[in-house]
Amino acid sequence: MIETIQFGTLEGPMARSPGRGHTVETSSIQWAPVLLEPIPGSEERIVIAIAAFNEGEMRCTQTIDPAVARAVFRDDRKYVADLIDLVTESLSAHLEHNRSLGQWRPPVEGVSLGSEQESRFSEIDELVRRAGSMSTVFCGEHFGD
Repeated sequence: MIETIQFGTLEGPMARSPGRGHTVETSSIQWAPVLLEPIPGSEERIVIAIAAFNEGEMRCTQTIDPAVARAVFRDDRKYVADLIDLVTESLSAHLEHNRSLGQWRPPVEGVSLGSEQESRFSEIDELVRRAGSMSTVFCGEHFGD
């Protein structure tokens, strides 16, 4: 099995059936990381979710492992968890109706989208898992790698 992963790009594996030479069908998926500026006015950004969609599906999935969030955010963990829920619900509703990342307006200040990218994967959940685990050190065991 050969995988192509380059800095700044994310492509799924082109799996071949043993001895048959068939490739897995892939589709184009638009995706972007959702960024949180934890300290207003700072340059720091944390990837809190991955938003992705194709012609038939959409996902907006939290990237921060709840156990890691408890350790990192301590007394503020409930506030951060509620903020992430609000953001992912807002973006999910937007994607459900618009199928576009560029027109979404975050419901709170300090949240933005990272660069929108296009990748080819056979399943949207695989892209979200791979993008999430490659985008933040805070994913811990959240994506089950």
